[in-house]
Amino acid sequence: MAREQGLVLHLGNNGFYKWREQVLRIFARLDRARARRLVMAGPPPTAGMRDLASQLGITERVNWVGDPDDDRLAELYRRASLLLFPSRYEGYGWPVLEAMSFGLPVVCSDRGSLPEVAGDACPCLDPDDLEAMAGVVSAILDEPLRAAALARAGLRRAGALCVADFAATMCTIYRELRPRRGVVAT
Repeated sequence: MAREQGLVLHLGNNGFYKWREQVLRIFARLDRARARRLVMAGPPPTAGMRDLASQLGITERVNWVGDPDDDRLAELYRRASLLLFPSRYEGYGWPVLEAMSFGLPVVCSDRGSLPEVAGDACPCLDPDDLEAMAGVVSAILDEPLRAAALARAGLRRAGALCVADFAATMCTIYRELRPRRGVVAT
């Protein structure tokens, strides 16, 4: 399945920390002369989100995909040109890792765990800086070589963050922290 030029994907719930309203604001700053579409995957939008999309004049270019199953989500990762993820906080940032594992370029915030998950594979920016985020998104969408380089970097990064390595690391840490027999913790 080929990438759909100009298709921006966001995946998240309606929690305040996912900042889906900011996704709409960033998307609204993209060049309207170019064919750009936004897919907002997750729970149905709030009335406030729909109102904001209308106020920003982007309603016709936003597609709300309600709670996609794994197959549909994989299709979205394969079709999109970029994942936009300006979250205020993430415990881990699974959508960023998933997108990278599909070779999808990512632009995410520099908050929570996202810089650690992303490494040097994608731009991590201040989510409050709408112009900077929109500028980077536009540059990636408009520069196929840059998008391809980010896709390759994301695949490498995702490969480095495998579950087996994580489990082995956690086992090592737990073994080191486990009290030894005969030693009383104080």
